Amino acid sequence: MLKTLESNTVLNKIIDSIKELKGMDIVLLDLSKIENAICKFFVICTGNSNTHAKAIEEKIRRNIKKKHNENPLRVEGTNSSEWILMDYSDTIVHIFQKKNSRVL
Repeated sequence: MLKTLESNTVLNKIIDSIKELKGMDIVLLDLSKIENAICKFFVICTGNSNTHAKAIEEKIRRNIKKKHNENPLRVEGTNSSEWILMDYSDTIVHIFQKKNSRVL
């Protein structure tokens, strides 16, 4: 488990990584005051395509490894990259692929 100060800097680096690659619809949920929550912070964002979503995941992974020498505990969904989950213990990241909404 990361210390509170370190988990906040990891959170900030995750947000910065998403912004660097122009991730969209960034939502941060602060769950730190909820007793028995599965994490302290929950980050949600979208990418334009599966390639974009995968690039965001890779950017987050590289930046956190470089700055904090931490790897995610678990990563899911990288095969199709329609929805990617990254678990950094205190911070969980969901990266969704934006779907085109066309009326047929």
